Amino acid sequence: MRELELMHHYSINTSNSLALREDLRYVWRVIVPQEGYDNPFVLHGILAVAAVHKAQLVPSSRQTYLNLGTYYQSVGLEAFRTVMQNVDKDSWKPFFFFASSVILYACLLPARSESRKIERPIASIMELFAFIRGIQAIGPYLGGISRGNLAPLNLQDWVVSMDESFDGNPSLAHSCLPGSVFDALCRLKDFIRSHATPEDRDDYLTAVDELQKVARLLAHAGVHPECGMVLFWPYVISDKVIAQIKAFDRVALLLMSYYSVFLSIMGSHFWFLQGWGPQLLNEIERHLIDDRDLMELLRWPREQVFSSFVL
Repeated sequence: MRELELMHHYSINTSNSLALREDLRYVWRVIVPQEGYDNPFVLHGILAVAAVHKAQLVPSSRQTYLNLGTYYQSVGLEAFRTVMQNVDKDSWKPFFFFASSVILYACLLPARSESRKIERPIASIMELFAFIRGIQAIGPYLGGISRGNLAPLNLQDWVVSMDESFDGNPSLAHSCLPGSVFDALCRLKDFIRSHATPEDRDDYLTAVDELQKVARLLAHAGVHPECGMVLFWPYVISDKVIAQIKAFDRVALLLMSYYSVFLSIMGSHFWFLQGWGPQLLNEIERHLIDDRDLMELLRWPREQVFSSFVL
């Protein structure tokens, strides 16, 4: 009975909360469950997310639903591991959908934690990044997203070509972004040029270029930003940047502080991303507080994350 209850909740509530655009909601509400009929691990993945969602909505039964979420996530992962080596051009869809549900479940760490606290925000977001980057394993097959009923998931078709010229910035009117975002990212690039080590500089600058793409996607999306516009960033940054974040390199942490702004903006639109931005930024500040130059660059992220703009 619990499975039926959660499937009903997913169909009428959770699926619609995972996107703002109706065509994307349709994918979550109809296409993903259909894939779950033949691949139970996909079904278990979305039931885990639905359980945590219901835990948010029914505080009196919070622990019951969190336990259900843990159960369905565990069952889904166990089944997934038995078939994950068999992905090919004809079977990639269920792998992609389950991986997406795992990413959502990882995003829900604050919601699954007591008092919505993340004990180690930097380490935890690196775990989330690992799940996102794990989709690279089926990268050769993702060209199929641009065709058929999965076309709404194609990032390039959402709002703007990813290869468009960077001459000039799009209007921020009616967008969810602060008006200072492009100037702030330019200042970040200037700082990296003068302070990053020669061996790391290009990777950091490319990572900022990708943050500018995030900003452009959100600017063009207007009142319909989608979480994938922000979550694609850890997918595309280099292994070197990932390693430097894990090593608590100061320039890498400064870069992450700017990413926390976009997480906070998305947290104001999507329940499953709430809590990440402020907690991540607080830990970053603790690591950088003794460096006057870095703290000066940290002022802009703090103003955005802890202002009413993203609350």
